[in-house]
Amino acid sequence: MILLSTAYFPPISYIALLFQHQEGQIDLWETYSKQTYRNRCYIASASGLMALSVPVKKPFGNKSITKDITIDYTENWQQTHWRSIKSAYQSSPFFLYYQDEIEAVFKEKHGSLHQMNAKILGVLLDLIGFDVPLKITEGFIKPAQESNDFRFSRSEWFYPRFIYS
Repeated sequence: MILLSTAYFPPISYIALLFQHQEGQIDLWETYSKQTYRNRCYIASASGLMALSVPVKKPFGNKSITKDITIDYTENWQQTHWRSIKSAYQSSPFFLYYQDEIEAVFKEKHGSLHQMNAKILGVLLDLIGFDVPLKITEGFIKPAQESNDFRFSRSEWFYPRFIYS
């Protein structure tokens, strides 16, 4: 089993780790970290790499845990994100066949960031035909020396500043 953080349109390395381990656990009890894939993703646009970031509300400031992070809907970011994704990928092979499932995620208002991320991950895994058991942790799990804990010790896998710098 692999231990991961929640992720907004996770990078392929995230999906590959799930595929490799065949079972995953998502930690929602960790302290929320900024500038990570928890609320951002990168897409390949015509003008280069484009960052998409979900605006969030942290009820306890920098001490908020991931499960308490809500989405800020004061701006219409969903429409901007969907239009950016559609513009970047509409000429890609097979986009026509899966665009409706992805667009549906943007039309829905989610109660929290982790709920939206779980929906996105579920859609992506369904689209590629990968059925992996995913569990949510029931409490914080201390960082381990194990190689299967990818929340902290392997930050270069999921922190945009490491991948795109």
